[in-house]
Amino acid sequence: MAKAATRKAEELGLVAAAKKKQAGEHGDRLHLVDATPVPRPAATVLLLRDDPLRVLLVQRPATGAFPSVLAFPGGSAEPDDVDAATTAARETLEEVGVILDPGDLVPWSRWITPASEPRRFDTRFFAARAPEDAEPWVDGIELVAARWAEPAEALRRREDGAWPIVAPTAFQLHRLAVSATVEAVLSAARAQPDATIRPDIADGVVRIPAGLGYPVTELAWR
Repeated sequence: MAKAATRKAEELGLVAAAKKKQAGEHGDRLHLVDATPVPRPAATVLLLRDDPLRVLLVQRPATGAFPSVLAFPGGSAEPDDVDAATTAARETLEEVGVILDPGDLVPWSRWITPASEPRRFDTRFFAARAPEDAEPWVDGIELVAARWAEPAEALRRREDGAWPIVAPTAFQLHRLAVSATVEAVLSAARAQPDATIRPDIADGVVRIPAGLGYPVTELAWR
């Protein structure tokens, strides 16, 4: 990372937390209460560019909890994270090397995994305009690829089976696809209340309530 970029990240309080995570000081713990997994706080960023509107998708490795899926940069909260926006900015820095000011992130939505699922997350989604000079990269371990994609294109490729995209990500792509520019996305996000969504998952189908800003309310898990 260039010196100027490193200084900026340090000023935003992102570097120290990233180093602690990379050093393994905080394990991947799953806490249980009455045998029900407690949702783990997490955050993710819909990183956007114009001409045409595109969003950054990253690909997980073939091993792990979500093998080979395409998603948005993000991950679990760490104890030193001030808030969810800090988590989102730190994870974006760690995963793709893009520096974001947490104060510039626009709340998008909050998704909480159903109690019936063995792995649960309480995920805050944010939307943000990518810096003009942003050149995302991946380490080949935590992530194996990164690509800019038009939301409608990503949905088409999901439909034909070419891109492995799970339903929570696809719901966000559907919501993005109704806008033509980054500013339109951010304006719509600011106007839409930051709703908490508790999806229902049954028989391989994910359902969400209507009236929460999404043009669809039902999708196959994958």
